[in-house]
Amino acid sequence: MTEVRSPAQDTPDQGGSRDLPTAQETSRDESQPSRWIALPQAEIHERLAHRDARIAELVAALEQERMAQQDLHQDLETRIEEIAQLTIRAHESENQRDRLRAELDALIGERDALRTSTSWKLTAPIRWISLRLRGHRG
Repeated sequence: MTEVRSPAQDTPDQGGSRDLPTAQETSRDESQPSRWIALPQAEIHERLAHRDARIAELVAALEQERMAQQDLHQDLETRIEEIAQLTIRAHESENQRDRLRAELDALIGERDALRTSTSWKLTAPIRWISLRLRGHRG
């Protein structure tokens, strides 16, 4: 047998999860009297006050979420700027490394050219004697 409940039985403290009928419920059969007509005015006001309080809670929660999202957006913008600055520094470091590598290669080329020159070869005995007199072994 189907249990028939009156609107007064749908209160939240008795397990009902809704305070007001949904639009779907009120538009099902327009020939039925509205659930609200049978309710005492005090209960209607109580339900409306409860609904208004719940709406206020949801609006406050929504505002907190909006503020949290705004904070996250600011953090993201800061991080993006940091990444951009680090990327610039990385490119500058790469360019400096390339310049230093080119300078090193040039100096190695000069050293190799000096060591293979005739004057370096001719002065090798003088350098060897000079090192021995100063006490270097090698």
